[in-house]
Amino acid sequence: MRSSLRAAILSGTRWLIDAVQRERHQVAWPIGFYFAKLWYYERLYPLVFTTAALGRVMQRDELLR
Repeated sequence: MRSSLRAAILSGTRWLIDAVQRERHQVAWPIGFYFAKLWYYERLYPLVFTTAALGRVMQRDELLR
């Protein structure tokens, strides 16, 4: 994995972990315009996407070294 890609992933992961610690991950944020009513306000989406993102990082051994 390129070092710039690894750095970007780790930076985003640190941001996401900070958001979880500050309980900001529970707030639904806009992710697009097409499904605005469905995606912006669904309560489970922030939790599902946060869990999925952190789970994918944990599965990548080269990110954890």
